[in-house]
Amino acid sequence: MARVKDGFSLEMLGLQGWDNAMESARWHITYNLVVLRMISFGMDLHWNVLRLCGRGGKKTCELDASQRLPRDTYCTEMFLLYMAYPPLYLTGPIITFDDFAEQYIATKREGNLSWRFIVSYGARLVFAFFLLEIMTHFFYFNAIAKSGAWKPLYANFGPKEIGLTGFWTLFFMWMKFLCIWRFARFWALLDGIDTVENMRHCLVNNYDIESFWKSWHASYNRWLVRYMYIPLGGRHWRAANAWPIFTFVALWHDLELHLLGWAWIICLFVLPEVVVKYWVQRPGNVKLQYRWWFPLARGCLSSMYISVLMAANLAGFVLGVDGLRFFLHSLLTEEGIPFLVGSFATFYVASQFAYWFRNRSRKHSSPSGKVAFAR
Repeated sequence: MARVKDGFSLEMLGLQGWDNAMESARWHITYNLVVLRMISFGMDLHWNVLRLCGRGGKKTCELDASQRLPRDTYCTEMFLLYMAYPPLYLTGPIITFDDFAEQYIATKREGNLSWRFIVSYGARLVFAFFLLEIMTHFFYFNAIAKSGAWKPLYANFGPKEIGLTGFWTLFFMWMKFLCIWRFARFWALLDGIDTVENMRHCLVNNYDIESFWKSWHASYNRWLVRYMYIPLGGRHWRAANAWPIFTFVALWHDLELHLLGWAWIICLFVLPEVVVKYWVQRPGNVKLQYRWWFPLARGCLSSMYISVLMAANLAGFVLGVDGLRFFLHSLLTEEGIPFLVGSFATFYVASQFAYWFRNRSRKHSSPSGKVAFAR
């Protein structure tokens, strides 16, 4: 209701004349993050109480901090500090209450972060801002998408132009959120609080739904795993859990039909991905990774899933459901088929490079120097 009405008047609370003073502080815009923090505080307190009563049972996910924090940590002062912590209040990254409280207590005792790491992280942030500034000045695709200039009513955009507009708009979104989240994390690092890094991989370095979601909003993914995915059954119900979780994610972002379309497109393709990964990772099928046809099949499937990710994100954040329907219809025209084939071939090459890059990274990080193929 607050989002629909663009907030509520403070006169409802008897605060006469405060509306003009608080006009710029739209609390309902950041309230979705506050809700996540309230849930985190309540669940961590609940698990801590169960442990003290001897009824904790199995640990769910990352409950180590709950096993260490004393009961008096869950006080009103710490709750308010966690709710309104300035570096993370507006945008995140999202951090659980237990993690925040443990780091805050440790920071009061002694600094736990290296200044060399903080300075290098700040330098990377400045470089990212510089790249975003260049992109904003010379790439106008986000303005075209937001203004609706790609629609047939305003311009004669073909499938190639619409596809490129969508891709570069998504890349602009990636760069924008990268700078926003890294600025907030850098501010928190200066205060001694280390949060989960969002945007772990470049936008074009993703070839399946699982890796894309884990790397895009990594801190939110860990929150969902802790408070929804594991309580709903974890890996045993992975495909079924995708529906309530992604529906919650869509509604958490905003009450918009195109966001539900984005979430449900993702859910439709989670099941085949889970089945194929489970089949490949079975002990009797591991040797298939070394067959000559395995990289070819893997690249084709990855190309298909990159297309799915592009379509889902175009529906959710760029074109909308109607715009995606028009775009898909234009791909089946005489002009659209060559673009579709060329895009699939480009995605195939990009996925093979992504596999090579990740396998190389794993090989260098492995003590033995050997690593299984990325799946």
